[in-house]
Amino acid sequence: MAVELLAAAASALVGAMATDAWGWAKTSFAQLFGNSDRTHAEAAERRLEASRTELEGLSGEELLSARSRVEAAWQARLGDLVEDAPEVAMRLESLVKEATARVSQTRTGSIQQHAVAFDNAQQAVQGQGVQTNTFGGGSGAAGR
Repeated sequence: MAVELLAAAASALVGAMATDAWGWAKTSFAQLFGNSDRTHAEAAERRLEASRTELEGLSGEELLSARSRVEAAWQARLGDLVEDAPEVAMRLESLVKEATARVSQTRTGSIQQHAVAFDNAQQAVQGQGVQTNTFGGGSGAAGR
């Protein structure tokens, strides 16, 4: 069993927890753990959701530390799963590719912004996407 695959899978799974790909990732990884057993899949979904809840609301070093713990836990669980059922490794590899693609489409990355304004300054701050701002109006507003 390749440690790289397990690390990539755990990273993709935990990375998906903060994106729009989470619903897909939770269901897909739970099905992998359930292996056609609904009870095991539901238990995996509960564990996955608990892991996501553990990360919610954290930032900075606290988030990085918690994310490392959660990734390590899921890497160990995935390792046990592949050890018990080696045929799962191929499905896991497919999940990693799909999760990586889905997360890269939805991820904004970690954004930290600090803005300070004085006097009559105006600010417009955005984390992603396209933004056009005009302040003050009039003909001289273009390019401000």
